[in-house]
Amino acid sequence: MPTHELTHTLPQKVERRRRETINEGINELAKIVPGSEKNKGAILSRAVSYIQKLLDDNNQNIDKWTFEKLITEQAINDLSAKLTRAWNEKEFWKRAARDAGVNMDAALANLGLELEGVVVANANADADADAANDAQINGKTERAQGVEDLGDEHHAQDPESSQAPDLGV
Repeated sequence: MPTHELTHTLPQKVERRRRETINEGINELAKIVPGSEKNKGAILSRAVSYIQKLLDDNNQNIDKWTFEKLITEQAINDLSAKLTRAWNEKEFWKRAARDAGVNMDAALANLGLELEGVVVANANADADADAANDAQINGKTERAQGVEDLGDEHHAQDPESSQAPDLGV
């Protein structure tokens, strides 16, 4: 093949490959973009509109998700504050019961509840626990009169600590 033909056909091959690559890309866009036609200009125009819509939708979703995240964080903070207040109130009543001489382990065992995360056996299944609890309650009855006085003394020492925290629930 003469040099003249080689120099003439090589640029034609390069140009044909370039056009094929462009056409392949436009055909791929036509498959992705909804409502595309076979007209290359219409496909490109529709692709630009579609991409812009996707970007707008994405920005709206980011705004929506940011707002929802803020709302969720606020709800978590509110629930955490309520939980803290409830925990403090539980601790207050636990101290008040202990100061009044109530054995919380035995009292909760009768109810089959937990104290400090440890399951306390149901006292109905154990007659000895019932008897021990009754004896303890009877022994504490003498002090029951003093509970009110104890509360008054405690209130006089620190008026804030003798009142249950307000849960605001």
